[in-house]
Amino acid sequence: MRNKIILWSVASFALATLIVGTGILSYFIGYNRMLNRPYTVVRSDVNFIYVNYATLPILHSSLHFLSHDTPSYVFFGRDNTYYVNKMPDHVQLFSPGDANIAVTPTVIAERTRQLVADIEEVNPGSTYHFFVDDFMTLLPFYALLRNNIPLERAHITLITNGTATYHHFFTMVDFTGTQEKLEDWLEIFKGTAQVTPSVLTDTRNLSLAAAMMPNVEWWMQFPEFMFLHPHATPAVRQMLMQASLVKVQPQDLLHRLTPEMRDLFFNATIGHPTFQIGDQPLRTALDGYFNNQEKPIMIISGTNPNSPTLATTILDQIIEEFSDDYILMWKPHPAYTATDAAMQARGITVLPARLPMEVLMWAYPDLYIGGYQSSLYLATAIGQTRFTIGGFTLEILEFLDDNNWFNISHTF
Repeated sequence: MRNKIILWSVASFALATLIVGTGILSYFIGYNRMLNRPYTVVRSDVNFIYVNYATLPILHSSLHFLSHDTPSYVFFGRDNTYYVNKMPDHVQLFSPGDANIAVTPTVIAERTRQLVADIEEVNPGSTYHFFVDDFMTLLPFYALLRNNIPLERAHITLITNGTATYHHFFTMVDFTGTQEKLEDWLEIFKGTAQVTPSVLTDTRNLSLAAAMMPNVEWWMQFPEFMFLHPHATPAVRQMLMQASLVKVQPQDLLHRLTPEMRDLFFNATIGHPTFQIGDQPLRTALDGYFNNQEKPIMIISGTNPNSPTLATTILDQIIEEFSDDYILMWKPHPAYTATDAAMQARGITVLPARLPMEVLMWAYPDLYIGGYQSSLYLATAIGQTRFTIGGFTLEILEFLDDNNWFNISHTF
């Protein structure tokens, strides 16, 4: 029986970063469209492939590929999370195909398979390191086995999708047969039968079975939650004990970067030229706030509420409670900015909707935040969260609240 609950990520991260090669070769696929940029396979015995959709996995992966100089091929489903023009000179951006081809599960699966085929042609017998969202557990297996590459030549890291991972994990309480199901899929991939693309991009129920394999590990910020969840049956706990669960906090990955790469990361995430406050670049404006203001900054994080009226009513309560002691700012949800005008009318600075808030909090650990529940709050530091709107109902956030991760004084 393997028991690899590593409370901090030193072991796995060090292992990955010791494997070095020449140059980073990165490849990005946009969320809705693919840019027409061909890629060139670099000669290397070791190759990293990052395939990510959700914000937290993208940030985990980008922090990782900035920590080494091994050839790396990167697919990002949200191209606005990481500003690709801010990559180092030795990075080649890749997005295959015609600019009018939508990025679908079929495209992602086949491009990944083709990428591995191209790498193998140039570098036969090389080693592959995959970093994928845990919702896409089968994707690396498909790309490898369809190219007749034995799994012994690969290492696969599954990255938690955020609150969705912890929430959906226990919607399937009975994991009976998932190991056998995974083995069945691997046998199918060794053949030529057509595979439904959705199988490759939404297989959350197979993550645990995969993490029990010797060449797979599952990165989580809070693996202890999986054991302590009230729906974790003895059978599930037994599977968890045999899996490689690695506790990884993105702040730890950030602090391990060299100062140069850390600054590059911030420039590539919150340093996008379109991110401004007034007529100033975002970072310049925030540096001014922190250097010249006596009050700390508190950010109100938005989501898509039931109605703008509800959000405005709550906003007035928040202003009344906190405006004397904090500089209030509003970070709207990228898909819902209808409340921006109400914020501006009350003199509250509106931050760019597509700004990755997780990174902003890492860059400015002295700011505070509160708002609607989301995966964002998994990325906060202890005590950084001061209030909620509607409370926390997701089990992982309730778990963290019960264990004093947050410092919540008010629920609106």
